[in-house]
Amino acid sequence: MKRLGIFIFYDKDGIVDDYVIYLLDKMRECWDDLVIISNGYLEATQSDRLRAFTDLLIMRENWGLDAGAIRDFFLNQSVVKLSDYDELFWFNDTCYGPFFSMKSIFDAMSEREDVHFWGLIDQINSDVMRENEFKYAKWIQTFFVAVKSKMFLADCFLDFWKNLAFEDDYLSVVTHYEMPFTEYFENHGFQYDVFCDYKKWLSHNKHGVNYSVHFPYELLTGFHFPLLKRKAFSLTLNKLLVQNDGNDMALCLEYIRDHTDYPLDYIYKNLKRKYSQTELEHCLGFKFIVDARDNGENDNYRIFAYIDSDYEASCAIAHFKLAGIDPGRVSFMVTGDKMMALIQEALPSYEVVRAEKMTFLDFFSFVSAQLKTEDYACLIYNKKSGSELPNVDGVRYRNTYWNLVQNAHYINNVMDVFKRNPWIGKLGAAKHTLSAEKTGKVDSEERAKINKLCDDFGKYKYCDDYRFENFDRCELSMWIKADLLQAISGKLVTLPKVDSQTFELALYYIIQNYDCFSGVVIHDLLAKRELTNTQFFHQLSTPLSVKMLEEERVKKKFV
Repeated sequence: MKRLGIFIFYDKDGIVDDYVIYLLDKMRECWDDLVIISNGYLEATQSDRLRAFTDLLIMRENWGLDAGAIRDFFLNQSVVKLSDYDELFWFNDTCYGPFFSMKSIFDAMSEREDVHFWGLIDQINSDVMRENEFKYAKWIQTFFVAVKSKMFLADCFLDFWKNLAFEDDYLSVVTHYEMPFTEYFENHGFQYDVFCDYKKWLSHNKHGVNYSVHFPYELLTGFHFPLLKRKAFSLTLNKLLVQNDGNDMALCLEYIRDHTDYPLDYIYKNLKRKYSQTELEHCLGFKFIVDARDNGENDNYRIFAYIDSDYEASCAIAHFKLAGIDPGRVSFMVTGDKMMALIQEALPSYEVVRAEKMTFLDFFSFVSAQLKTEDYACLIYNKKSGSELPNVDGVRYRNTYWNLVQNAHYINNVMDVFKRNPWIGKLGAAKHTLSAEKTGKVDSEERAKINKLCDDFGKYKYCDDYRFENFDRCELSMWIKADLLQAISGKLVTLPKVDSQTFELALYYIIQNYDCFSGVVIHDLLAKRELTNTQFFHQLSTPLSVKMLEEERVKKKFV
């Protein structure tokens, strides 16, 4: 069987990422000839990456999106003779993979003489949607479609494309191209099938649900579905939790890492370039529950620990002493004479550097200058007075210590989080549900400062993506990779005077400029407590109850 492949590519920045090259390389065995259509003009360095797979590269404006590219090709192309082929297929760059062999899928579907066109997966419409403008009962999802010659050489095939109008937004393309495509050709006597017929197997099958986006983990593990839709990584929390528990994408990445040869870094690099962390955090699972038991080998990492305030010093000393970390593998920096005396008395064999209390910006740069051969820095920073003792039951302090430096096994397991997730550059301590500092609002002036600082770091600007209303502030106590800390500090010294508060708020996003994301770690016991808190909040059924709780929290200064 002679087969023609058609690949539609679009990137608003004109960049051909590594995942695209991997996709084409692994699909190479499925075609005899390949045509690539770029919806946008590419620089020579980028177009050359695509030309490595074919001499048939067409560049056009992005009129009509994918549907427009396919329409133009079939109506106006003269680069190939379609009658020379037994089958053709088109696919695009909106997916990562393949994680499993595509050739085996082609081989199986090509033997089906009763099938004239096929896809990887279809979608069943809901009764509610069909009562409105979405009248079609079912359709192949057109990020991948294969068509046999009996159908693409028929007159009705060209008629479909002649009658297809250009649409410039995604929903219109789905409505006027993807949805009617399947029914149109069924009505002309052609039969279709899909590789992944989930409808026969999933007991919770829901009509109207896009399974490739909302249930990718079940498709990947249960059906060896070969591709992963990029769109699934950027779902908002409300869309995510309507269909599943929100863990699918994180589980998919773990499965791909542990059970396939696919280089995960290709996915992370593309996601980091296209999205901000706020768009990805609900799907990627940046929160890690860590226990304090011995779960693995010690990798002989080196730590630099900065501890601020007298109360925190005594707690951290106890934790590091409990940790039993070799003095040759940890160095301390402390503020104040009292802290210095505490360290020297409790841990006389440890290396200690004394520093004065400073702003977070100055402290960040100062710590960077002290790093020698350390792999990670543990920063426990208190913006308030060093003599201030914890109020109420010390929940903020307990959160910091338990979630960062509980004991030796816990620290080892935190290091394992870094090791197993190389795209994580910083791990903060998860905050208490009732923390007064958990969220905050930024006015337009502060917003402009944050955007300017992010822009100064060279790669990303977040004026559209940044969630300024009720957003999570960067946690100033953290574990951070030493090379990341030094890279950020090295850039800071080249910039005009930077406001410390602006830096605190922007750090969350600045880290992404270095191909990393920020995460949080939470002790497993505290995670159970947070679950109890969440259940409690669900029981607050009236606005009055919420208001009373808020007033009580403010009255007690409960943080």
